[in-house]
Formats: sequence, C-alpha cells, structure tokens
Amino acid sequence: MTKQGSLTLPKNHTSSPAMDPNQEEIPDLPEKEFRRLVIKLIREAPEKGEAQCKEIQKMIQEVKGEIFKEIDSLKKKQSKIQETLDTLLEMWNALESLSNRIEQVEERNSELEDKVFELTQSNKDKEKRIRKYEQSLQEVWDYVKWPNLRIISVPEEEEKSKSLENIFGGIIEENFPSLARDLDIQIQEAQRTPGKFITKRSSPRHIVIRLSKVKMKERILRAVRQKHQVTYKGKPIRLTADFSAETLQARRDWGPIFSLLKQNNYQPRILYPVKLSFINEGKIQSFSDKQMLREFATTKPPLQELLKGALNLETNPGNTSKQNLFKA
Repeated sequence: MTKQGSLTLPKNHTSSPAMDPNQEEIPDLPEKEFRRLVIKLIREAPEKGEAQCKEIQKMIQEVKGEIFKEIDSLKKKQSKIQETLDTLLEMWNALESLSNRIEQVEERNSELEDKVFELTQSNKDKEKRIRKYEQSLQEVWDYVKWPNLRIISVPEEEEKSKSLENIFGGIIEENFPSLARDLDIQIQEAQRTPGKFITKRSSPRHIVIRLSKVKMKERILRAVRQKHQVTYKGKPIRLTADFSAETLQARRDWGPIFSLLKQNNYQPRILYPVKLSFINEGKIQSFSDKQMLREFATTKPPLQELLKGALNLETNPGNTSKQNLFKA
C-alpha cells in the first residue's frame, strides 16, 4: 500500500480460489473500488463453485457407472469361473470314482486271470492224465489182442458150410503147407467182428482168430510177409495182426512214409505196436513217433530230402543239420 485511500496488489499476486485463474492482473484501485470488486467476487464465487461441484458430481457419477459396469462384468466372469470350477470339480470326482472302479476291475481281472491260469493248468494236467489213461488202456487192449490174427475179405457165406476155425485152417494149408505140418496150431477163440451182422454192409466182417501162443502168431505173420499175397480158395485176402483202434490208426499214419521208404529200398517195417523201422547206411533205425524221425532226418540230407514232404520239413542248403521242424 503506497498511498492513503488506495490499495495496490502485487504484480504476482493471484486471485482468490473463486476467481478465474486466467484473469488479468488487477490494476491499482482506490480502496472503495477495491472493496466493491471484492464484494462482487465473493458474490460470484458460490455460483461458479456450484457449477464446478455439479461438473465434479457428474464426473463422479460417470466414473461410478463405469465402476459398477466393471463390477457387474467381474461378477459375471466370477460366476462363469465358479461354474467352470464346479464342472471341473464334478469331472474330477467322476474321474476319481472311475479310477477307483478301474482299480477294482483290474484287481478283479487279476483274480480272474489267476483263476483262469489255475484252471488252464488244471486242464492241462487233466489232459495229460487222460492221455496217460488212454495210452494205458491202448496198451492193455494191445496186450489182450497180442495173440490175435485178423482175417479180412473172407465172404460171410463160407460159414454156412464151415466153422471159422476150419476156414482159418484152410487158409494156412492153402498158403503155408509147411507151417500146417510143423505147427500144432491151437485156436482159443474165433469170431466175426463186429458181432452183429449188418445186411447193408458192403464188405464182409473181419474174422478175429485168437491163438494160444504169441510165437505161433509171429511165425504166421512172418510167413505172410515172405509170401506177399495170401489167398482163400484162390481169391486174395488179407491176414494181419489184430490191434486196438488207436494203435491201428497210429500204424496207418506211418503209411505215406512207409511207402516212400519202400520205394527207395530202405526196407521199412512196422514193429509192434507202432514203431517204424528201416535200414539207413547199413544200420537198422526205429522210431516210435514222427518227431523222433524228424530229428534224425535233419542229420541225414538224402533222407531229409526224401521225407521233407511227408514230414513237413524245411531244407536249408547252408546247414542241413539244423532245420525248422513242424508238427505232422
């Protein structure tokens, strides 16, 4: 303040908060005018402040609206996330339950596999015992039939005038007169087989002759092999050993191999009850089954080549001693 009755504001002094900050500096005014100006500014301040407050409130409301929108959006997202979490939890529980059931099933399967293995092993043991019993029964039947001879192709009508014993005696006299003179052939039993006559049968039933001694039977069969052809009243018949059905089938199984060996001068024979015998490289060899013959044939290239079809052998030119063998 420089003069009495007037008021001078500093040049850098700004207006009150209610004044426009862009307003120009107030020039030196008399005190009276200054007071008027202050009163005017005071009167105008509330109006400007109210406008600014309304503007601020509007901005606050807009911000609040945006915030509420964001909150609603977050709530929706949170709800979806919660639903997803609930679904995942249900899936987890279902998977856990399924996993437990799978474990139970696996345990059950393991128990069943053990039982199947036990049953399989038991069945194998039973099959072995059955085969053993069948083999024992076969051996018993072959033993019972050991002294027997079987005559094939003698007509049924011959029994009208002769007994079976007389028919057999006539066959011996016709084919082996020396045996008829030298041997005291004793017949224990003679019968047709099967026992019941069937009119529709195309061939006559076989005659089974039971001799008192096995040696007698063997001498007759040896004479049959030497003669090659046996007849009755001039017609061809067959005179063979009598075997059980199983042994007879096993002997027949040697047939193709027997024929090949015979055609190539190996001098094969079927020994009692089902052994195959032949001469190879000057030595007599005998085999009770085809597997034994396979193993032997793989060590003898000429024999292997001869029997490869009958025994299902695979030849290997690089190593004939080791072959892949297959079951007949």
